[in-house]
Amino acid sequence: APDAPLIYADFGGGNELSFVTAVENLIASGARVIVDDVGFLQVSYFEDGTTASRLNQILEKHPEIIFVSAAGNNADAHYQGFFSDDGTGYHSFEGKTGIPVTINPGGSIEVHLQWDDPFRTSTNDYNLYLFQGGQLIGMSERPQTGSEKPMEKFTYQNTGKTPVLAEIRISKAGENTEPKSLEVFINARKDKVIIADDFLIPEDSIIGQAAVPNVISVAAISPGNIPNIAKFSSNGYVTISWPQPETRLKPDITGVSDVDVTGSGGFPKKFAGTSAAAPHIAALIALEWSLFPTLPADDIRKILFSSTLELGAPGWDPAFGYGLPDALKMYNQLKADYGESSTQITPPIVQTPPEFIEPIEGPPGVIMGPITITEPGTYTLGADILDFSGVIIRVVSSDVIIIGAGYSVEGTSVQFADEAPVSKTGIIIQSLDNTRIRNVVIQDIIITSTTGGITGTAVDGLIIDKCQLPFNTNGIELSDSKDCMITNCVISGNSNTGIIVTGGSDNTTIEKNKITNNLFSINTEGSTNNHLNNNDISDNRRDNETPTEILPEPVSVPLPVTVVPSEKTPCKDTNYDGICDGPVPTTQKPNTPYHSSIEFTSITYAPDYDSGYDDGCGGCTGQSASSQRTPQPCGTCPETGEPLC
Repeated sequence: APDAPLIYADFGGGNELSFVTAVENLIASGARVIVDDVGFLQVSYFEDGTTASRLNQILEKHPEIIFVSAAGNNADAHYQGFFSDDGTGYHSFEGKTGIPVTINPGGSIEVHLQWDDPFRTSTNDYNLYLFQGGQLIGMSERPQTGSEKPMEKFTYQNTGKTPVLAEIRISKAGENTEPKSLEVFINARKDKVIIADDFLIPEDSIIGQAAVPNVISVAAISPGNIPNIAKFSSNGYVTISWPQPETRLKPDITGVSDVDVTGSGGFPKKFAGTSAAAPHIAALIALEWSLFPTLPADDIRKILFSSTLELGAPGWDPAFGYGLPDALKMYNQLKADYGESSTQITPPIVQTPPEFIEPIEGPPGVIMGPITITEPGTYTLGADILDFSGVIIRVVSSDVIIIGAGYSVEGTSVQFADEAPVSKTGIIIQSLDNTRIRNVVIQDIIITSTTGGITGTAVDGLIIDKCQLPFNTNGIELSDSKDCMITNCVISGNSNTGIIVTGGSDNTTIEKNKITNNLFSINTEGSTNNHLNNNDISDNRRDNETPTEILPEPVSVPLPVTVVPSEKTPCKDTNYDGICDGPVPTTQKPNTPYHSSIEFTSITYAPDYDSGYDDGCGGCTGQSASSQRTPQPCGTCPETGEPLC
């Protein structure tokens, strides 16, 4: 769109309300076409959450605005199905126990589960697990008692040197849990994690603001692979359960992915995903609208959909929407319906614009969002922080006190382009120049939904006091740290370990903590002089297991056999076939050479089978002789009906 001004808004680190504020600020600044490429993975899947409902209200208030959103890149990382008990309380995935995943070294996987209870008042309780060969290696067991979200989430990282072949499983937490519709999204680096395609459901994988009725939701297609929808491009329909059942026709249209860009700022030069497709649609709308600037937004939207190249079923299609746009056809249709275009660009039409909303900033020393602390001092949280950053609070200075004041730091999952960050640390204490940090206090803070709640490396004198660390991957991790104390904390429900003290750490005191319902409670491998006093450590899933002994591989070269003397003389076995010679049955072990390929056995034959004890079949005239050493009878005597040997 020639001469069209471009306006950008940064909505911060993943807070849904900040996203809404950014949209309002864009409208207040005169934006007429707005596009986003943000995928929130922790919104409600079965109803409009905070972002979706607020955005819908804004667009109803401002019908002059066209809002374009990426449909999402989750078609190849999505499962949906009604809970089916396999008889053990676990969900049956079409007769299978779980979704197989291969996590290669360095790979991470973040799994989200929801079910169709109201989003903040779930009365049904499901749990989410990751098993490797029958052994639990990751879990999420958040309670749902009527005032919680119907949501489970865990993160697993493969820090080893070999692939982890695992399985995602779902179970109900109790007999009172009703069967519900389950939905799973798997957030992973696709070059490091392989998800079994047979278990994935592309349909109904559009969530969040892309599912809002007044939003143009954009699917993706590669220009080199038309007419096939991109494998990752999220599909419709959109199923809404609350406050009342509803089915929405999403996506609306398809845009081009896999395009070349400059690569500025370290961004990949090949731009893929619905994040690339959505801006193409927004740009086309702006271009066409600039030629017909007085038309209402609804007319532009209607002709955009009616002038497409259909790629799927006639009309709307759950993969392509209304199809791939045709700019020339759209222009010709606009000209036919509304006359010649005008090159005059009128000012944006804004109805009752909201007052411009400034970002929330606290006074000095008050933390309102992600921050790097570079100076000594006391810092206090002034609000709950919800963020997708790799590190939410970073401390690189000594002599720092962080007071949570009861506020929380929560990691969230936000998807950009065709990837979404997996690892998120709540607070990390580590210098930037490999020097040691001293005297840091973290007090009265809640940290949840991160990969590592609080992580300290090369820290001396760290005190973590009165903190809560529920539902992270690991609660607290200390490495190469000295004289630290963890006290009066509640560390629960972490999908791996509550407290890890390793990497040469020394003289760590862990006392008066409640460490419960984690996979493991405390790991102090590689550290020395730890002091554990008066902790409540209970109900951690794998604390009491016995380590499996790893046996050496069998040696191919035969080893000498030590023969233990016996009071009985072994029976004669002249052909070394493991069966005693002679007419008298015996239970003794035969005399066999060391390397006989036949296992030593004790075989007893009934005398009736060879009444003459002559190693041949007897008792029946005309029957040919056969060795008694053959384990099968020679035959049946027609006169007596008895077996012959």
